[in-house]
Amino acid sequence: MPVVEAVAGRDRGRTALLDGVFEDYNGRLPLARADLGAPDLGVPGLAPLPEDGLPGASALTHLLYVLEYRLTQKCEHQIKRLPRLAVGLLVVSVWQPPPEEGMFPDPYAPVRPAALRRAEHDLWQLLAAAGDTNVRRRRALLKTWLDALADGLAGGFVPLPGLGAALQATLRTAAQELLRERPEKGVVQWWREALPQHTGDGVDRLFALAMGFRTGGAGRTAAEDALVAALLADIDDDYSRFDRANRRPRPLLLLDNAHAPLGRRFTGLLKDAYRAGREPTRPAVLATVLGEGADCVPLADLNGLRFDGAAAELRLALPPVADADIQWLLGPGGPAGELPRVIARLSGGRQGCAAVLAAEARQLHQARQSVPLDELLDAALPRMLDKLVPEPTLRARLVLLSAARGERARRALWQQRHPDDPAHVVVVREADEWLELVGLKDDRAFTALLGEELRRTSRDGEWSGIQLRQRHLYDPHLDDPYAGEHSPDYLFHTLALGHPGPLAHALHRRLDGTPAREWLILLNFLCSAPHPRRDTPPEGEPPPCPACPRGAPVPPEHHAIRRLVAAVWRHSDPLAPPPGAEERRLIATDLIELYRVRQDNAYFQASRDWPGALAAGVQAPDLPVQED
Repeated sequence: MPVVEAVAGRDRGRTALLDGVFEDYNGRLPLARADLGAPDLGVPGLAPLPEDGLPGASALTHLLYVLEYRLTQKCEHQIKRLPRLAVGLLVVSVWQPPPEEGMFPDPYAPVRPAALRRAEHDLWQLLAAAGDTNVRRRRALLKTWLDALADGLAGGFVPLPGLGAALQATLRTAAQELLRERPEKGVVQWWREALPQHTGDGVDRLFALAMGFRTGGAGRTAAEDALVAALLADIDDDYSRFDRANRRPRPLLLLDNAHAPLGRRFTGLLKDAYRAGREPTRPAVLATVLGEGADCVPLADLNGLRFDGAAAELRLALPPVADADIQWLLGPGGPAGELPRVIARLSGGRQGCAAVLAAEARQLHQARQSVPLDELLDAALPRMLDKLVPEPTLRARLVLLSAARGERARRALWQQRHPDDPAHVVVVREADEWLELVGLKDDRAFTALLGEELRRTSRDGEWSGIQLRQRHLYDPHLDDPYAGEHSPDYLFHTLALGHPGPLAHALHRRLDGTPAREWLILLNFLCSAPHPRRDTPPEGEPPPCPACPRGAPVPPEHHAIRRLVAAVWRHSDPLAPPPGAEERRLIATDLIELYRVRQDNAYFQASRDWPGALAAGVQAPDLPVQED
């Protein structure tokens, strides 16, 4: 059984998948769950570690404590002990050699009981004495150390905050193995064979491993590798040939956010072991990974998939939320109509956002027997953004910066709003890096939500002021929006002000000299401009269009362009309903008019494709354009 990785973007149901699997299997087989992207691993009360860990602890050893404790809880097909791992964890993470002469103990470490310090000192003196092989004396000193540790734990000493119960269980298991009359008959012998780089018997090598862990670097890496190998060996050893023949369920590890550094480290070790063919009884592993999933097997194809049982990994792409899923979230007798499509559009296929929207829609429907879409968005928007961007300062920055196109424009916008902040370059770079890290860069639905939040929270005139200043960046010397030299970005912000007239003039001027494909792509881009939700400055009376014949009636193609801009932009609004039959007919007619004037087949093809695409919910800038 390979390591199964479920890959999806932010808020696209990765954690919900683990929730469902946990609910189905909890109590039915050995099961452990951890959040590898959380400082506390998803364990309430577990104290986060410093970035580089502590002398006796790392993120991976903390994870192994959590897995050991949870896998050995009472359930069907219980694993009662993981002795190799318990012995290794206790020695590596709890035993502490006395500080060298002239060195002071770590001031942040919990104060160790005096009896424990004496026991560790005496044991260290024996271990440090080269050639001392008095096994009986060493066993007595080990017992003194283990007893002192047990007394300390009972008295409130917590060497690993948040892992008290796990440490108690580990201590009980490890003591049984370390105090055996003939340790070479137990798991200590496994440790001797697993650590050929050290000398002595298994106990000597375990403490040498602990010293290597405390030195950091390669020593710590080697110790962590050995501890994961111990976990796999324990699981394999717990399953007899009879268990395998009777298909006893394997233990299940549920690992959230396995793309985090700890997740990459741990799952990497599992995959390496699986590739090497070690441990015939492997734990089943389901890990969630943040990503696009382009190189993964679609989850819908899993039933028909044939894969090598000895493979190290299987990567599955989780699908976006579908209309049927949204209808289920809305519940029986809930609101219907176009609402599922609007929820799918606003959520961007994200399970968490869709659940928030559906919950708000149910409340509105119960109260009014209708769901006003603008009220739905206003009610759900803060909760959706809180899920997607939990950090408030970053969220506020992203909302503001969403009004700008490109890094230069974002820096200028930040400077305009925060003239006394010299760190505008850093602010924009950090925001961009975060978007890249979590897979939200250039995400259409997320960008639309940010823009909606900017409009929702803007004071009177603030939206218009932002758009005017952004527009000024592109053509600072051309104050007339009807001038002929404006860039597409200038026109984009003009439409965001609610002024489509200058775009009709600009597109008419470009009609003759621009190939149809480029012209349609430009129209697509311009009509993806956001919509103002409040009153904006009036557009004013347009001047005559330079592309129209002087002194003659306005030609049909200019009217067609003006209507196309209005229709395509209107239906790019996230809350817009699909066009009706008559509006679809007019859109097709206007595109046919452009085909009549220019005789370019791309216009004719668009007249056939765009009405149906708009009816299906496709919006600018994604309306199809014929390839060359």
